[in-house]
Amino acid sequence: TYIRSLAWSNDGKHILYTDRRNRAVLVDVAAKSKRTLFVNPTGEIALPKFSPDDKWLVYTKDETNEMRVIYLYSIEQNKEYPVTERWYDSSQPTFSADGKYLFFTSSRDFNPIYSSVEWNFAYTQMDCIYFTTLAADTPSPFLESDSYSTKSEKTDPPKPEADKKKGKNADAKSDEAKPVTVKVDIEGIADRIVRVPLGTGRYYSLASDGKTLYYNGNGGVHAYDLAKQKDENIAPNANMRIMPGMKKVIINQ
Repeated sequence: TYIRSLAWSNDGKHILYTDRRNRAVLVDVAAKSKRTLFVNPTGEIALPKFSPDDKWLVYTKDETNEMRVIYLYSIEQNKEYPVTERWYDSSQPTFSADGKYLFFTSSRDFNPIYSSVEWNFAYTQMDCIYFTTLAADTPSPFLESDSYSTKSEKTDPPKPEADKKKGKNADAKSDEAKPVTVKVDIEGIADRIVRVPLGTGRYYSLASDGKTLYYNGNGGVHAYDLAKQKDENIAPNANMRIMPGMKKVIINQ
């Protein structure tokens, strides 16, 4: 079997691979068994990835109109669901590490210009980054938080600096130990798609921890703060690859 792409699950127990027969095959490493999840009759299954809890897959498939559509696949239900529509070319889907968002690129920004060789419209630089909230009750990170407070509200007395450090360390350990559970509400998932307010361009290698979006493009490696809606080029003229778990990154300059 000629394997085209493969992905390890986050717990290291499974491997998903695709082959030239356009099959998606799930391998149980410990049991030394495998099963074919599905076959795509229209073409190759591109860039499969596991969700943080390893219960979902995300990938792109070519449709009959030659547009790529992003799909979610429930491993427990053995069923796939479209996330994007076949009217726009979409690719490079990735889960945020906190399991709340699905980021991807899509060619759906139409800014026509006149062609320089014929009297007709031409469309260039149509790609931008988009995301959808996986759960219907997850608020958009672009919504302003309620910072209203009153003097009548009770406030705790300030803690000593040593207690603050202990509290921070305890919170960090608690966050690390807490497993991520990905909740997906399929109904209305396409209606929850939001564009990241960046210009059009060529974007790739998307990764996010749920608070910051990292990507390659526009002259280097960028970090986009979702809450502040602030973009920063953190490694000019470089490329990056973030390892699963978002604890290590490879920068190539």
